[in-house]
Amino acid sequence: MQAQLRPHSFSNAQSRRKPIISLTPLIDVVFILLVFFMLASSFLEWRSIAIATAKPPPATRVQTDQQPLLLSVSAAETRLNGELLVLDALIARLQQRFDEDPQASLKVQPVGDTPLQSVIAVLDQLKLAGITRFSMARDRKWMVPASVDEG
Repeated sequence: MQAQLRPHSFSNAQSRRKPIISLTPLIDVVFILLVFFMLASSFLEWRSIAIATAKPPPATRVQTDQQPLLLSVSAAETRLNGELLVLDALIARLQQRFDEDPQASLKVQPVGDTPLQSVIAVLDQLKLAGITRFSMARDRKWMVPASVDEG
C-alpha cells in the first residue's frame, strides 16, 4: 500500500498550484526603511548669512568726506579699497572705521571666478567681528565663461 502512495504523491506534486508571493512583507520592509531614513536625517543644521541689499541713497543724505568701503575678495587675497590686507588687519581696520562712523557700510565684491567658499570665509569673519552692515556687489568686469553659456 505504501508503494502505491509514493508514485501517486509524485504525480500530485506537479499538479499543485504555485505558491502566491505576498507583498505585505515587502511593503513592511520599505516602510521601515522610510522611517529609518527620516529619523536618521537632520534638517535643522542649515546655516544662513543675512546680507542687507543695497538701498538707493535718500536725496537728503549728508555726504561724508570718508571714502566708501569696498572689500574685494579673491581666492588668494583680500583688498580694502584697493589696499592688500591680511584678514586680521582687515577686520581690525573695519572695526576701527565702524567705531568712528556707525553709519558706514561695506560692499563685499567677489573678484572674477572667486570660489564661493573664500567669500563665505570672509563673511563669517566679518560676522564674528560684529560687522553686520555689509552688502554684496557684483564685479562688473567679470564675464560669464563660454562653457556656462553653451550648457
